[in-house]
Amino acid sequence: MSNSALEKRPKKNAKPSNSRPGLSREKEPSVDPDELLSLLSDDHARAILKVISEQGRPARTIAERLDLSRATVYRRLNRLEDAGLVDTTMAYHSEGHHRKHYFAELNEFRLSFDGGDVAVETTTV
Repeated sequence: MSNSALEKRPKKNAKPSNSRPGLSREKEPSVDPDELLSLLSDDHARAILKVISEQGRPARTIAERLDLSRATVYRRLNRLEDAGLVDTTMAYHSEGHHRKHYFAELNEFRLSFDGGDVAVETTTV
């Protein structure tokens, strides 16, 4: 199966890809600071973000490139997606096969400390 045989279709209600030119910065909903800091301090999550930062890839490919189990990759991808750091599209093969591709969202993070509380503001670039 070649990549040229794949037909990419965005998922329903998909957010626009940040890699497209002309997109303006949009404020994202608040992210739980503890969850975001936990994700960004996780070696596997950071490695996954690095692998998908320039090109979307299926979980199987990510697992092979990083020499991680697919279960580990899927757990991290689910957490990253829940935190808004990863988005997905579905690639459909002409014979009916399909595969989810994961893309890193390009975000800026701003941490602020106010009276002992940590707040995180994310911005999609």
